[in-house]
Amino acid sequence: MEDKIILNDIVRWWEKKRFWYNIVVGIIGFFFIFNITGAPNLYEILAILIWGLGANIFYSVGILLEVFDQYYLKGKLKLRSFRMAFFIFGLLVSCCVTIINILLSYNRLIIG
Repeated sequence: MEDKIILNDIVRWWEKKRFWYNIVVGIIGFFFIFNITGAPNLYEILAILIWGLGANIFYSVGILLEVFDQYYLKGKLKLRSFRMAFFIFGLLVSCCVTIINILLSYNRLIIG
C-alpha cells in the first residue's frame, strides 16, 4: 500500500507542474512566432499544437524515470531528491529547443 501512495505522490507532483511547463514553453513559442510572422496562419497553429503534444510527451519522461526508480529500484537512485532540478533542466531545454526550432523554421538562425 505504501508504494501506491508514493507513486501517486510522484504523479501528482509532476502533474501539478505540467500546467506551468506548458505556460512557459507556450509563451516562449508564441512570443517568437509573433515577433517573426505576426499572427500565425492555420499551418503554424497546427504546428504549435503538434509541438505542444511532443513537448508533453517529453515532459512525461520525468514522471516515468521517477516512477521507475521508486517502483522497480525501490528508490535506490533517489531521483525524488532531484525532481525540481529535472523539472527546471527539462523546462530550459524545452524552451531552448522551441526557440531554435522556430528560428530554423523561419531561417532566422545564422549557423557558422
